[in-house]
Amino acid sequence: MHSSKHLRNDTSDIATTQHRAMHTEFEAHQKSTHSRIHNDEKSCSVRAWLRTGMNVEEDSDDDGTFHTDLNEYLQDSLLSIAKKKAACARKTFQIQIEQQRVDRSMAKRNAMEASKEKTVTTLVNAMYLHEQYFSPACWKTVNVARKNFAQLKTKKDKLSNVKDQILMRYIGLGWEEAHHPWSHKGIAFTPEELFEHLITVVIPLQKTKTAPSDPPTGMPKIIDSDIVLGTKSAARRALDEKVENEENEIRKKARRLRDVQEQMGLADREEFVQETVWPVNKIKPGFAVQICWKYFDESDGVTEELRWCCGVVQSIVRDKSNDKSFFEVMVLWNDEFVEPGMVNPTCELLKKNDYNPKRHYHGAWRADMSELRTVELI
Repeated sequence: MHSSKHLRNDTSDIATTQHRAMHTEFEAHQKSTHSRIHNDEKSCSVRAWLRTGMNVEEDSDDDGTFHTDLNEYLQDSLLSIAKKKAACARKTFQIQIEQQRVDRSMAKRNAMEASKEKTVTTLVNAMYLHEQYFSPACWKTVNVARKNFAQLKTKKDKLSNVKDQILMRYIGLGWEEAHHPWSHKGIAFTPEELFEHLITVVIPLQKTKTAPSDPPTGMPKIIDSDIVLGTKSAARRALDEKVENEENEIRKKARRLRDVQEQMGLADREEFVQETVWPVNKIKPGFAVQICWKYFDESDGVTEELRWCCGVVQSIVRDKSNDKSFFEVMVLWNDEFVEPGMVNPTCELLKKNDYNPKRHYHGAWRADMSELRTVELI
């Protein structure tokens, strides 16, 4: 038993000795760490003073300028360098300012050119719609609108034609009151809903508004004050003249673009100005007609080409408009469409289903609206 007691005492002494040794080592490590941090802070302070002449350990409440906190030597050095570099810095600054002005002017000019190009493209569409309003394609009265709408069989045709009637006034004439959205909260309006807007709001506008002779360009207008104090100043007259010249230039570009589109086959003015349904009551002697014919290229005799040929109905051979929806007529062709050895007049079929199709093909036909076109100076 005595041996066991001595063994426990020896074990306790060893543990105490180890604990003291670990505590001593921990204190030594703490001192070393604090000393290293203190030395780093002093080194940082010295480096900061060498750079700025300021003591980073000083905590001053003075809110003076940065330069008043520099020592005298650094102030003199800074002023000396500033005077030495002033002329060069001023020259560099002026060059950068001028470059900034040039870049800003170029960006503004490019934005204006892009805006004008967009205006020209929009105006071409407005020109087609404006011309439609003054053609048989427009439903001028409520009765005509109801009659044409009732003869349209499909929802697609009804929706397309009603939208065109609204756009003729809204875009073609610039009547803001004719506007109506095509949908609301993701739900499209039905043809019947748009037609109701057409006959109750759009068509009655003709009683209170005058149709302009040209479609609006969409350019911002200069609003005149109702109060007239005197004559316009020279600057105002010059501004009005500049705006007018820009509008005329945009209209000329739009006409050129429309002609190019028609020459390339991308658009067809004759198609847009036709009546909505086939003109059964107008097909009689004297009716000007265009019929699409297939021609072969003279160079190779193989390549096909579609051309609209113009003529006048001489007589009605058969009227089957009531039961079979076609007319058989004799057409006297205009001289420029008569080839050597060709019989003139010829007997042709004018079918209801072939009237004014969006896709041209041999045998399609439509009314000749050439007389509706006005002379436009470009």
